[in-house]
Amino acid sequence: MTYIVETIASEWKEIIKRGVWALAVPILSIIYALLNTDRGWVNVIEVSIDRYIPFNKYFIVPYVLWYLYVGFFLMLLCVISEKSYRNLLINLLIGALICYGIFYVFPTTVPRPIINSQDIFSKMVLIIYNRDNPFNCFPSIHVLNAMLTAIYVNREPKLNRGVKFISTLIALLIVLSTMFIKQHFFLDAVAATILAYGLYMVNYLIDYRKSIPLHHLDQSQAQRIH
Repeated sequence: MTYIVETIASEWKEIIKRGVWALAVPILSIIYALLNTDRGWVNVIEVSIDRYIPFNKYFIVPYVLWYLYVGFFLMLLCVISEKSYRNLLINLLIGALICYGIFYVFPTTVPRPIINSQDIFSKMVLIIYNRDNPFNCFPSIHVLNAMLTAIYVNREPKLNRGVKFISTLIALLIVLSTMFIKQHFFLDAVAATILAYGLYMVNYLIDYRKSIPLHHLDQSQAQRIH
């Protein structure tokens, strides 16, 4: 905590400059809203496991926690690690664009349950249902962003195990919540998880290649030629 406070105090101008770039995430989400409409045809990719996942209104809590989770850890990385922050932000944006492309060519939907209860959790689910049309489902951006955030938090050496454990737990609850409140099917979550790890691995390999001195690469290429 002391390190974070000291970093903010000494580098606050640079932190603000790079933090502003995070506004690209909500700006890009305008495309999501444009695509989240009934265009006359949709696919339903329900599999057998989905029929064994019951609706559970209490999972609305981790579902809406997603907004704070991604935002908090993105800003935390912005303060403590410019590289991790930059890589996570780039992958959030690239991942979103990939999802938008899939939404356009392969629109899907998830049938929603009828909710008659008037308790706070049911009302929260209904608010989400009313604000978010049942399209743009495959892959799940909720899952994608949660998994990307968890991956980069877990790979950040400046964060302790306790923080990483809490981050992972929240991310897993968010993933489960998308299915338990019937916002997504199982395959939506699986595809988003694969995409998250795929984006991370591409980023990792690019960084790894950059870390290898150029003369080592030249020697390796020369050896392959001979």
